[in-house]
Amino acid sequence: MNTRGQQALELTENCLPIGTRKAKAIGLIDDAFGSDLAEFRAGVCQSAESLARSVDLELRLRLKRQARQTDERTKALRVYRDEELAKMAVNFGDPRYHQSRQAFVYKRPLVVESRSNPIFPIVPLAPELRRWSLARRSG
Repeated sequence: MNTRGQQALELTENCLPIGTRKAKAIGLIDDAFGSDLAEFRAGVCQSAESLARSVDLELRLRLKRQARQTDERTKALRVYRDEELAKMAVNFGDPRYHQSRQAFVYKRPLVVESRSNPIFPIVPLAPELRRWSLARRSG
C-alpha cells in the first residue's frame, strides 16, 4: 500500500482528530486561513476575490464542468449517496455504534459487556469499533 493509502487507512481506522497544519500538509484541505474567525473570514474573502478576478476563471470553470460530467458518466453522485446512506443505516441501527459514540463524546471508557445491567445491556463491540474506541480514549 502506498503512503497516501496508508494515511487514508490511518485516518479512517484511528478516527483521531488532526490539526489544520497536518490536514493541509497531507492534502486533506486546500488551505487554512488565520488563527481566529475574523482572520478566517478575511482569508476566505481574499481568496474568493482573487479567484473571481483570475484571468483563467472561465477556462477553470469549463474544465471543472467537463470533469464533473466525466465523473457523472463513470458513477453518478446519486449512486455514491445511496451507497453511503446504506452504510449509515447499518451503522446507526447497531447499538454498538451509539455506545462507542457516547463513550467518545463524553470521553468515558467504553464498557464492552454488562450482564449485571439489564436496563442498558451492552453488547460486545466488533473489532473495528473496539479499535476506534480505544484510540479515542488514548488520544
